[in-house]
Amino acid sequence: MSYLMPTYHAPDFSENRFIHAPDAKTAICDIDGVAPDNYHSTSIYPEYFKIRGAWLLAEESRMDCAVVIRENGVLDVIEMRNLRIGDEVILGRRENCEDGIFLHADGFIGEEGSKDQFAFRQGRSRETAFSWDYDNLYNLLLNERQYGTVVWVLGPAFAFDFASRRAMKILL
Repeated sequence: MSYLMPTYHAPDFSENRFIHAPDAKTAICDIDGVAPDNYHSTSIYPEYFKIRGAWLLAEESRMDCAVVIRENGVLDVIEMRNLRIGDEVILGRRENCEDGIFLHADGFIGEEGSKDQFAFRQGRSRETAFSWDYDNLYNLLLNERQYGTVVWVLGPAFAFDFASRRAMKILL
């Protein structure tokens, strides 16, 4: 089975929910390494933030970080320990435009339509990967090995269940 790179589908920012959304609120960091109250914690999905009327993608995002607006307008996604006094940190907990934040969980969903990425009844949350994710990862890594270089940094997530451990072992 070969790997097919998923196509990203950006949100339609002409929709009313984007047009009428407020700008994201911010607060200035006043203690090194400590995020302001109500800071926005990033997820595994693409996230957009409305800054001065424009929706900006946090391009170098990773999970469980804070988003800082730099003087040049670039969004910098950083770990809390790297926050510095004076950093302008994005605030907000709601991710469907209400706080000027949009989490785009459907960005890589194909023609089959939307899926509920947060449905616990399906046995997954946005913070948990299961064996079917590793099957996809296996095919991606085979593709990367053929056309580039693979570098791994593994944490405990690869060993959550038997099938996941087996899939990772096959790759070694």
